[in-house]
Amino acid sequence: MPRGTPKGLLGMPFNTTAIDGLYCVGDSCFPGQGVIAVAFSGVMCAHRVAADIGLERKSKVLDAGLLGLLGWLRTLA
Repeated sequence: MPRGTPKGLLGMPFNTTAIDGLYCVGDSCFPGQGVIAVAFSGVMCAHRVAADIGLERKSKVLDAGLLGLLGWLRTLA
């Protein structure tokens, strides 16, 4: 039994970590259960890695803003 309020989506890492170059995959990183969540988490992580190493186009302003917002939301969880 949890002692406090569950973190929900805010506690999920969504493939990124505070350590540069370290990524997370699995059903604990993306909402859902089982094979579908794991598979989609893997696809999302592959996209994140490709964008980070320059294989896929990205908007530096939007990317930095959204990753910053995600990091701030994690501090609330």
